[in-house]
Amino acid sequence: MDLSERCNYSYYVPVAPINEEHEVWLVQHAETGKFYVRKSTRYYNLAVFQFLKENPIPNMPRIFELFEDDGTLHIIEEYISGTTLEELVLTQGPFSVTITAEWTHQLCEILKGLHSCTPPIIHRDIKPSNIILTYDGKIKLLDLSAARQSNYDKSQDTVIMGTAGYAAPEQYGFSSSSESTDIYSVGILMNKLLTGKLLSEQAYTGELSKVISKCTQLDPSKRYERIELLDKDLYLYLDNPPIKRISIRDYLPPGFRSGNIVIMLLALLGYCLVLTVALTMTTTKATTPRILWATRISAASGLLCVIFFSGNYLGCQTYLPLSRSKNLILRIIGVIIWDVVIFCICVLIGATFT
Repeated sequence: MDLSERCNYSYYVPVAPINEEHEVWLVQHAETGKFYVRKSTRYYNLAVFQFLKENPIPNMPRIFELFEDDGTLHIIEEYISGTTLEELVLTQGPFSVTITAEWTHQLCEILKGLHSCTPPIIHRDIKPSNIILTYDGKIKLLDLSAARQSNYDKSQDTVIMGTAGYAAPEQYGFSSSSESTDIYSVGILMNKLLTGKLLSEQAYTGELSKVISKCTQLDPSKRYERIELLDKDLYLYLDNPPIKRISIRDYLPPGFRSGNIVIMLLALLGYCLVLTVALTMTTTKATTPRILWATRISAASGLLCVIFFSGNYLGCQTYLPLSRSKNLILRIIGVIIWDVVIFCICVLIGATFT
């Protein structure tokens, strides 16, 4: 921490300890009078904190300042008032299916934001004490000390972090953490909210048991593949399921979704070129105009389908083996294989009309 940083850090005056053991304090800015939370941690991934400082995730405390000093990271972040789910479970739990589903749905929305970062950010410490319910009924996710950016090239985690009872098996060095690591902890959290106990102490057996069971499979490949799929299964248990907002941009073809005029013009040129080549092609096997046009249309359809699949139109790659792999090399191989299969199917369909 240089002299300038020390000066900025000194503006945040300690007011009261929030968790003195873990070096978490309520502080007040000396000039503005605003309240913040100051945390100090020796176990952290600086890249995660720097990324989220510049790219805040909704319903997580916003990071305002980062000061690194002698192996310790000091963080100044937004102060959020409310009650932790740990306190609520101790004083009011267990909770109903509807309340559990609602709180978990809100948590899933936060995790969607983390997991959609590039690379995905894995929280790795989801537990009741790290989740606050505000007085207006909003769920907030705290504490990024154990968070890391997902690295699919690593076969296992190099640093064991997380909370016993909530941490997924891979956090103990069995394999590398991924989005499914957080999904495992969400399942344990749901069990805690519904029974007041950890899954290892008492397994929930009611309506949400199948959801919890799928979340907490020891084999990560048997859990929900994405947090969106878990959230989708929770909709049945919500009092007022959120209406999915349909964006016109979601349905635009590859090349037109970015809104970048240069990319869109290049995409338009590419589509015109593909259609021109396909619809003007000739072949000696086409003995009649009908056969020729059937061949041209099937070729154009095949090429367009390949473009749409390669561009992951409406998430189509996530529904097929290999192309949905978390390993980049396997995913590329899978996309190429399915591109060939899709083109051949289109050609065969066209052949049936000749």
